[in-house]
Amino acid sequence: MRHYSRQEFHSIFGVKVSNPRNGVLIGYVGDMSEFGLKIFSELPFVRDERLRMYLQVREEVIACDLNAICKWSGKSADVGFFEGGFCVEYPPASYTAMVKRLRGRPSGTGIGHSFSVSMSV
Repeated sequence: MRHYSRQEFHSIFGVKVSNPRNGVLIGYVGDMSEFGLKIFSELPFVRDERLRMYLQVREEVIACDLNAICKWSGKSADVGFFEGGFCVEYPPASYTAMVKRLRGRPSGTGIGHSFSVSMSV
């Protein structure tokens, strides 16, 4: 059993995801942990597809470049966007630092809150 502490965002527009090669918007992070993230997008994701992505927190200089593999994809009835679950390949130190920094924000910042998830794999 794995135990993940995930950062969930009140506003899906808090962390922007773009293609680092051309700057094209991919979507926005819905939640994240040290090992993965959920991304909302206007376009569907392809399961098992490997994506290179650039994450940036709006209004702050917190950014990182990483590679992730889509593990699942579907249309969210809650927000009306497509969503995809990604496993981060060899999380870079900048990504881990981003997750820890966002998790450490005081409540009431409007970005989100942490919660824990336990999974059997």
